[in-house]
Amino acid sequence: MALRNLVQGMSGEDVRALQNGLNEYFNGRRTPIDTTGYFGRNTRAGVDAFQQENPGTGRPDGSPDGIVGRATRRKLFPLAVVTTSVVGFRLRRPERPRPRLLPPNLGPGPLRVPGTPQPGLTLNPQPLRVDWSTLMQPARINFTPQRFPGLRNPLTTPPVLLAPRPVPDRPTGLLRLGSVHHFELSPGTQMVLQNPSETSFSLGIQGVAVIGDENTAHQEFAMGTQLASPNVDGSGDWSISWYAQITDVDRFGALGQFHYWQPYAQVGLQGPVITGSVFPVNLGFDVNRFLTVSVAGGVAFKYDTQTGSVSAEMQGTAGLILKFDMTPPSR
Repeated sequence: MALRNLVQGMSGEDVRALQNGLNEYFNGRRTPIDTTGYFGRNTRAGVDAFQQENPGTGRPDGSPDGIVGRATRRKLFPLAVVTTSVVGFRLRRPERPRPRLLPPNLGPGPLRVPGTPQPGLTLNPQPLRVDWSTLMQPARINFTPQRFPGLRNPLTTPPVLLAPRPVPDRPTGLLRLGSVHHFELSPGTQMVLQNPSETSFSLGIQGVAVIGDENTAHQEFAMGTQLASPNVDGSGDWSISWYAQITDVDRFGALGQFHYWQPYAQVGLQGPVITGSVFPVNLGFDVNRFLTVSVAGGVAFKYDTQTGSVSAEMQGTAGLILKFDMTPPSR
């Protein structure tokens, strides 16, 4: 059974084995690491200290990289066969259910989850299918075909909770909260500023309601889902999350097509992890009424309901926003 590379943020019995190994190696020279099975800051500090003492297990220049890969495991667990047997026995895959849903057509090629699947994540036998119902079971979100104005074919996505409905004779600009003003597709990148190697690509889809006059200062309330790839350094897995977001738009006006004041706050759910973020910097440039280039920066928070751990990191995003007008359906 192939072993996965371990990085901060992962959890499992192989992480617990790593923590026990580090405690045994330092033997009182460092504060013992709690064997929770979650790769947190204390575990990362232990890995860095181990790699610092054992050149060749981290980066080529001898500095630590915090990744427990093949070289680090061999040095920490000389009896590799025994260690592999124990980890392989404890990491049993869950029983594979019958696939029920097709994946959303939101990206090129098959979506493959690298490394050993976590509990609750099961790959379908078909190479181009992922059991999204199992993946999103903790969030209780179901996937359904959704038709978006301007797109020829429907996309299979979780339902947008702001259900579109016709608003008869509504005035231009002034819209009621609860009706969808437009839909947005947002391809882009996310980068942890403290560690640029943790950069991932994402695709968001959301329904947006406008509070106030869209031609002046107003607020926008959005609900949607986001699909994120593994990090560019190979760490992490494919993930999908549900989120709600409130944005204050053009409170102090705009400079033509350039929007310099659009701070927003977001709360989300990614399996057992509750996420939140505050982005005071959010710049946008309207190429036209349907396409906006966006750059943002702020602080993102994560709370793992299984381990009780809380983390925060500086994060930057960049990408495009494609807007699709929501018009009342014809009768």
